[in-house]
Amino acid sequence: MINHSIKPPIESVLNEALKIDEWINQNGWAGWDPYDIKSHNFFVKISSLPNGIFARFANSLSNQAVDLFPLTFRKIYNIQPSINSKSLGLLLSSYCNLFKVTNNEKYLNKAIDVANWLIENKTNQNKGISWGYPFDWHSPIFIPKNTSTSIPTVTIGDGFYKLFEVTNDKKYINICKEICIFFINDLKITYNKNNAICYSYTPLDDYQVHNTNLFMGEFLTKIGKILSINEFYDNGIKCGNFALSQQQKDGYIPYWGIDQTNKYSNGVMHSDHYHSGFEIRALFGLWQNTRDMRFKLSYERYLKWYIQNLFEKNMMPKFMPKSTYPIFIHSCTESIYCLATLLPNHNELNDLLYKSYKWTTQNMQYRRGEYIHMIKKVGKIYNKKIKITMFRWAQAWMIMALSQYLVALKEVNKN
Repeated sequence: MINHSIKPPIESVLNEALKIDEWINQNGWAGWDPYDIKSHNFFVKISSLPNGIFARFANSLSNQAVDLFPLTFRKIYNIQPSINSKSLGLLLSSYCNLFKVTNNEKYLNKAIDVANWLIENKTNQNKGISWGYPFDWHSPIFIPKNTSTSIPTVTIGDGFYKLFEVTNDKKYINICKEICIFFINDLKITYNKNNAICYSYTPLDDYQVHNTNLFMGEFLTKIGKILSINEFYDNGIKCGNFALSQQQKDGYIPYWGIDQTNKYSNGVMHSDHYHSGFEIRALFGLWQNTRDMRFKLSYERYLKWYIQNLFEKNMMPKFMPKSTYPIFIHSCTESIYCLATLLPNHNELNDLLYKSYKWTTQNMQYRRGEYIHMIKKVGKIYNKKIKITMFRWAQAWMIMALSQYLVALKEVNKN
């Protein structure tokens, strides 16, 4: 039975967020990333081996070694911490949220500092404005570092939108407009049927990735509505339509578009915790922007599947429906972020959100304000905590999740 009375004091959640902020003050913006080491030539050669038993064994062995000894291998291969634009996008949103909750201008000034860095470090290869990752990315195709990429760009766009909300400075909404121009003019249209559209992940690929396409759709409808630009708004709805057309009977939406399941997912419809949370949040945002009941019914159906399949013992975030481990910090942060985003509209999520928050802060925080990368099962009974702090996956996503929790609690308490 759900206990609707559990609402942690805002001061408790704020204290956890400020621990991370203090860590960032001491550490700076540069940090490790799960994918930084994968760009080293040694690992590129292994991942490029012809498909076969030996290649699968070599890939599995190298991944296991890096997972278990992440700092050792980064030292061996001289992988240096770097500033990731997506991390800064999350910080931008987080500081705007903290300013909303506390009304302390210190956080607004921090948000403006982050925004200035992002403006100075955008890519210059497109019609609109965009950002990429600071390392080569070996997806099914090779994507060089700093290639304009949709998911960091839309994450940063959300930050600039929040900054516009709290400052009413038009230069920030103009940046959002330029981001929409990047989506529509620089990315490929990889699906365009029956009033449904899917945009590519980068200008280089042909991918149909539901979570990023949904995020772009949510952003396009939001900015299109504010600026009265029908092209943005209409294309955003078409992005949502693509997801609706491929939502499964159980309620979930797979990572890859169905047409690309065989090509990129070995014929298996993949779903995991954090990408599912992404998709639910984006569908919820599409409903808020459009009031189209199709999106409301869609996210509510997805939410039921998410709660039933991606939490262990009604609190611990699982990685996949049939696989609890590894428990990634990114799954934990998304569980808080997703449920907090929906909380003002769904009070019944209060208990699960609180339990997930408490489990994460108690089990994934290993030093004050510092979160581990994952808990990995080694053998049948031993669970190893991988004590490396990944800036983007851990610190940036966690302060974003906690700041969203604070916004939700303030709104719930106000009502």
